[in-house]
Amino acid sequence: MYGLKPSSKLLDSVYRKYDYCELFRILLHIADIEEPQLNCWPWSFIQVNFDLGQRPLSTYTDDDIQCLLNYFANTKLISKLVKKIELSDETLEKLKNHPRLPSLTEMARDTFRSYFISTFQITTTKMLSLVNALPISRTHKKIITFETKLYHHE
Repeated sequence: MYGLKPSSKLLDSVYRKYDYCELFRILLHIADIEEPQLNCWPWSFIQVNFDLGQRPLSTYTDDDIQCLLNYFANTKLISKLVKKIELSDETLEKLKNHPRLPSLTEMARDTFRSYFISTFQITTTKMLSLVNALPISRTHKKIITFETKLYHHE
C-alpha cells in the first residue's frame, strides 16, 4: 500500500463530522492501527480487541457516552459512567429512553464478532475485509462492522 496510513485522530475527526460514511469506511479499510488512541470513538469499539469494561472510566466523555448509546445497552457500564461524568441534558434524555437490556441483534453481533475474531485469529482492522467477503447480506455486514446503529434516540 502506498501513501500515508490514516491515524486514529483522523478517523475520529471524520466520524464526528460525517458519521459512518463512505470516506470513513475507506479509511477503516486501509487503516492498520493496532493501538489506537483511547479516547477515539468509534475507533475504540471497531478495533478487534475492544472491551467496553477495559477502558478506564475517567477517559470517557459525554460524546463517548452518546456514541455508546447508539450501539450498546450495557447498563452496568452506563450506570457507572453516569455517576462519574458530568452529562449534558441531551445525554440524560437519551438515557431515560435507552433500553435496559441488550437487543438480540446486539448479543448476536457481539457473539459473532468474538467467534469470528478467535476462529480466524484476527488482530487488526483487516476484519472489515474478511466480513465483506462473507456470503451474507449487506444488512448483516453493516451490523457486524458497527455501520448500523442499533439504538436510535430522538
